[in-house]
Amino acid sequence: MLSKNEMYIVDIVDIGQGGAGVGKYNGITVFVEGGLLHDIVIVRINNVKKNYAVGDIVEIIEKSPFRVKRVCSDNLSDCGGCQIQDLDYNKQLEMKTNEVKQVLSRIGKLEDVEVHDTIG
Repeated sequence: MLSKNEMYIVDIVDIGQGGAGVGKYNGITVFVEGGLLHDIVIVRINNVKKNYAVGDIVEIIEKSPFRVKRVCSDNLSDCGGCQIQDLDYNKQLEMKTNEVKQVLSRIGKLEDVEVHDTIG
């Protein structure tokens, strides 16, 4: 079990709805704001629930190969309009397509629906 205010090394394995990185630590899901697919980060846990935890990045140990320099200033990172701006644009398009597929499957209970690639 993870403990609040403790730090852990987390491997980001996916990006969830809203752009938060989805990581794993000893089988427990950890949502990490600003985490990108294939980042390895040190995370400080700020919220622990029964099946998951939420944390903030303290340090990036290994950057994602999809991480790019953001277009706007880091001072604007909390504006809410660019949660995945640090992610390579082609990977953003791929992520958006996958998100639609997941929602159709998980929430809509629809399988075998053709979803076209997102057009930039």
